[in-house]
Amino acid sequence: MRQSLFAVLLAVSMVACSDRGAESIDQSVDADRSAIGLSSLVKISGPQAIIGISDNASGLTYDPLRAQLWLVINDPPELVSLSLEGVVLKRYPLPLLEDLEGVTLISSTAQDTHLAVLEERRNRLTELHLSDGQIRIGAHHKLPDGGMSARLNRGPEGLAWMPSTGRIRIVKEKSPTMLFSADLSRTEDNIRVESCESADLLSDWSGVSAIPGSEHWLLLSDESSALIELDQDCRVIDRLQLSDLGASEPLVPQAEGVVFTETGVLYLISEPNLFYVYQRSD
Repeated sequence: MRQSLFAVLLAVSMVACSDRGAESIDQSVDADRSAIGLSSLVKISGPQAIIGISDNASGLTYDPLRAQLWLVINDPPELVSLSLEGVVLKRYPLPLLEDLEGVTLISSTAQDTHLAVLEERRNRLTELHLSDGQIRIGAHHKLPDGGMSARLNRGPEGLAWMPSTGRIRIVKEKSPTMLFSADLSRTEDNIRVESCESADLLSDWSGVSAIPGSEHWLLLSDESSALIELDQDCRVIDRLQLSDLGASEPLVPQAEGVVFTETGVLYLISEPNLFYVYQRSD
């Protein structure tokens, strides 16, 4: 009886926290300034299980040259090319890397695809080059202050190349959440810690995406079941709720990766292997 009562109280508490979190986001938004009309995006596809991937799908980035997506699998470590319909095209094992949690495209040409991935447990960013169907591991960049958080699965979780600044934005999941930016053109002192207090209204940070043609960017939260848009000064502009408040299950159960494309389409990945597509309804 005590266990049943505890379960009921816990469920009520979780719903109340979700309500308060959503209210905080609602009070902060300035949707008229949204670069993409984030709150007006609607789901047009998903949840769709990615055939051939059973678990541990994480991170997501868009390759406009090839009109495809890239994602990573953290165990076993792999880079995967994915069609825009969520179909696996090719897999690239990465046995020398560990615990992959995010991926971003830096540049793409006919000769070379330059990507960066996060290794959470090792608390570092690693560059990859794909040429002639072969993966070459490039430079490693150690991130600040991973410590025990990284070993407890609360380390670097998402990253995105930001064309507006020429840097990579990196988010640490929680305990505490942290925001970094990396300049890969430099070999020393190339990673700095940045402040983003307004994003603390999210319980955790699980993914990040640039918005093409804008200085705004997107921040994803698994625990808050929300995606928020921030401007270049880290002010909250708009939000997309990924759950029905009070529902027993979120619409996106464990959001792990997000990318917004220049075609105006938003793609989401949720563990273990779920694929979603959002776009404007008008």
